[in-house]
Amino acid sequence: MSSETINETLGLSLLFALAIIIFVFNSQIHILINRLLNRLTIIEFQKAGYKIIDADKNLPNDSKSWTWHEAWGITLPIPRTRDGEKLLAEGNITLKQAFIWLIFASTIYALLTTSPSLIKNPANISSQGILILIGNSLLTGLLSPIGFTLITGVIHGISKLFGSKGIWHNFFIVYVAFNAPIMILSGVTVLIYQVFSLNLALLLEVALSFYWLLVIAPITIKVNYKFRWLGAFLVNFFVMTVFFFSIVGLYIVFNSNVLQR
Repeated sequence: MSSETINETLGLSLLFALAIIIFVFNSQIHILINRLLNRLTIIEFQKAGYKIIDADKNLPNDSKSWTWHEAWGITLPIPRTRDGEKLLAEGNITLKQAFIWLIFASTIYALLTTSPSLIKNPANISSQGILILIGNSLLTGLLSPIGFTLITGVIHGISKLFGSKGIWHNFFIVYVAFNAPIMILSGVTVLIYQVFSLNLALLLEVALSFYWLLVIAPITIKVNYKFRWLGAFLVNFFVMTVFFFSIVGLYIVFNSNVLQR
């Protein structure tokens, strides 16, 4: 058996194994992260006249919040608008939980997408390199709420311009719950492709990107703002396009030498 065949076999095995682990992994990891970040300060946006769903105040004392795998289990396989509505009505998910899920998923994604540089060059592995990798991944995770807050805030503002009465608080919870598992799976496909050069992983990454653009993102907007699919798709596409070119513009501004190459 050639080394290329062995790499492809290992890549496929790891791809399916990690995908399964994501759904069946013990929920204690969520509890651990919740305890470590129990002092995280969350700023909630609330407008006069709208009632914010608060699991701690509006639900019975014996009602437990859904764990991350319970929420992600209904948002990933066959996502539907009613799943998002069920998430808000029965999930008892607080804004704090959503932020913790987002930080966790973003950190894992950063680890998965940056670790191949060390895996492919084991000779360069050092304790300092590993610490830098972990530190950068944690920093990415801790900063991710800023980007998600900006994106959801802009989508919320545009939706309000079109007369929607949705609440940002609820939209952020649904947006994170639907996006977090996709983010981790995307990181897995990037890791598999970069380490094993498996073309199937690259195809899955492209498929996940279109799946997010055409299915996941529009559904999150439909759940909260009651748009039709086309309207939800156009709002998300416009916002993502603006953010993309804004990032490119900032990169060019701070790296002016790029245009001179």
